[in-house]
Amino acid sequence: MMVDANLMRPCPTLCLALLACCLLVSGCAAKNIRADYEQTADKGVMLGSVTRDGRLSAYRVLYRPLGQEKGFEFVETGCDSIMEPSCYAHQDFTALGMKGDLFAVELPPGDYEFFSWDVVGGSAHAGPASHFSMKYRIQPGRITYIDNFHFTELANRGLVVTSASVDYTQPFERDWALAQKKYARLRSDSVDVNEFSPPASAIGGTGGYSFTPTPVYLPLVK
Repeated sequence: MMVDANLMRPCPTLCLALLACCLLVSGCAAKNIRADYEQTADKGVMLGSVTRDGRLSAYRVLYRPLGQEKGFEFVETGCDSIMEPSCYAHQDFTALGMKGDLFAVELPPGDYEFFSWDVVGGSAHAGPASHFSMKYRIQPGRITYIDNFHFTELANRGLVVTSASVDYTQPFERDWALAQKKYARLRSDSVDVNEFSPPASAIGGTGGYSFTPTPVYLPLVK
């Protein structure tokens, strides 16, 4: 039995599918401020939360400076692989019987937008039926409260989420109480509660689903 080495390569169609999915979920996770963080006169803070009703995956909301077409960051809860130790770490809302995390991110002043979301688990990816634009402003020396993004799982395929919806609410008192425990030096007199206009519900509609297959090598047997 001989194997043709020239055929030991991934199918081009599968490679393209893999690349497309990677582009969809590429981006950088926003880094939360340190526990001893002190506000500065030249930067602002974006504060909010991401919670979920659904199985283990990474639940992300994507944002970027307004007018920027390439590159983005995201806030998230969960993780995209059950092999990651962080999947089993304590989450901020565990004590309240909820799944999710608070985010507090330092940003340069300016106008920003949330424009998409995704749920990533292994090689599966669910995203919104259409993109949206929820605009907000970061001001120097101040905290902008961005509300809560809540994910609800609608369907699954085995261990991964294949469809979801996202809503947002404004549980400011709950989130601010937690923020004061985690970041004791944040100033309550510097908080602005953002009002998205018009209000949105089920942001981007029910999520769609894509699956990235692992490239399969098919040897030729002679």
